[in-house]
Amino acid sequence: MIGNTATNDCSSTTAEGGTTAAEPADPGDHYLARESELARRSSVFGVMIRLGALIDGLWFWDLVDREHCYFSPGFWRVLGFDPGDKAHKMHEWIDLLYDEDVIRFHEALDAHLRDTTQAFNVVVRCRTADGATLRLRTRGVALVEDGVPSRMSGTHDVLSDPREDELSEKMAELLERSSDAISVWSPLHGVRRWNEGARRMFGCTAEEMIGRIPHETFGADFSEPVDDIIEAIEEGESWAGDITWRHRDGSVVHTSSHLQRIAAHGDDTLILQVDHDVTAKVELRQRQRAMTRELNHRVKNLFAVIRSLVKLSAMDKTEVPPLVRDLDQRITALAAAHVVSLGYEMQDGGPVGEILEAVLTPYPADRAALRLDGAELWLPQSKITPMGLILNELATNALKYGAWKTGDGYVSIRWSAVTDDGVPVVRLVWDEHSPHFAPVAPGAVRRGFGTDLIDMSTAQMGAILTRGDGPDGIRLSLSFEAAQQSTQGGPVSASARRPGASRHERRNLHHSKAVQTYV
Repeated sequence: MIGNTATNDCSSTTAEGGTTAAEPADPGDHYLARESELARRSSVFGVMIRLGALIDGLWFWDLVDREHCYFSPGFWRVLGFDPGDKAHKMHEWIDLLYDEDVIRFHEALDAHLRDTTQAFNVVVRCRTADGATLRLRTRGVALVEDGVPSRMSGTHDVLSDPREDELSEKMAELLERSSDAISVWSPLHGVRRWNEGARRMFGCTAEEMIGRIPHETFGADFSEPVDDIIEAIEEGESWAGDITWRHRDGSVVHTSSHLQRIAAHGDDTLILQVDHDVTAKVELRQRQRAMTRELNHRVKNLFAVIRSLVKLSAMDKTEVPPLVRDLDQRITALAAAHVVSLGYEMQDGGPVGEILEAVLTPYPADRAALRLDGAELWLPQSKITPMGLILNELATNALKYGAWKTGDGYVSIRWSAVTDDGVPVVRLVWDEHSPHFAPVAPGAVRRGFGTDLIDMSTAQMGAILTRGDGPDGIRLSLSFEAAQQSTQGGPVSASARRPGASRHERRNLHHSKAVQTYV
């Protein structure tokens, strides 16, 4: 049992020393501290060194007056206490132990004191300053004087710290919640760890991936030869670079990845791999490059068209003002069509109705003189320029000679998706209505630049144009092949698509079924 005899009670700042000490030697003025300093210079202390490391704590106990025991400052710091607040009393430590561990401590102590050749080695649980629990291995050797144990020297070694386990659990939880794909695998035995981020990124669960090689499973394409990368990692180097993968569903995944060795066992290497999804960034760069190429192509085409307009317009003009006026109208029509298409850049084109509206609205004096009606059809970018030129020429003729020359006529334009000999086509009909219409004899029609431009643009679209007269004005039909046609709904009024459409019109459009056709 621990005695209660009191002696001097001075705090000491002495730490364990010698070859394994973590504190500088400062014996202080406590008698056990001085004796401890002498003891660890003796051959007996060599036994303690062989028993285990002294880095976690050293104690030196007075077995005659058992209340007194010197504990190294480093031990108190391991437990989270200020050494200056602790007296060199055995109860300072015993009070931190669990009751059942105190019993086992004394049982081991009594057995050792009865026979000092029997090792004193006991594992106890000790409370820390923050309320956590450490598992300590306490070992010691009794120093016998005149056949009687008078002192005992020993060590404390921390076996496990639940706070570290808790930290590891929290780190594991954070890794599991990471949006990045984090895996641990080896070239010989495959995946050992596969987090939730990896499941989301590649589509396979941890159970499915255990034992499999990630880059082989998902057809990874590294920016360097993968064998060279693994060889470098096995030699202790790390690797960072871009990888392209195939998701389980077949889609492409781009990652910025980092691989490094975390352990090596014989011929096998354990590799930590972190993959950050950069698919959106890569696809954005690809779209930007494609858009740049497309813009370059369009600009070249526009310059070519404008040069042709200038040359052909000048052929039948003897004065500058008419030439400037005609060129201005034609270039304005081109610009209007392309402004619409820019709003649908990612879809490579624009809605037929919006393009018609943008190009034709400036011509009639009254918006009611332009009547648009048709299905929701899509005009690809390649057909917008020639369509704009055709519409400009027809509108110019209507304004000079046709339905828009007086205020009582109108132009009706209808378009729809139809089938011609089993081939899906888009048919657009231009109908002029004027109370003053008088058919012109075929021989009296003079072929000018406008007609040539319409024919040239029709050929560019791969279309078929038919001309004729309706009951109230000229009628033209433009047909061109449709690339794809859906099976949904019916026609939608173009008025519901224009920016100025009423709330009622837009609501009707929202609830109506539409035909989406790509041509």
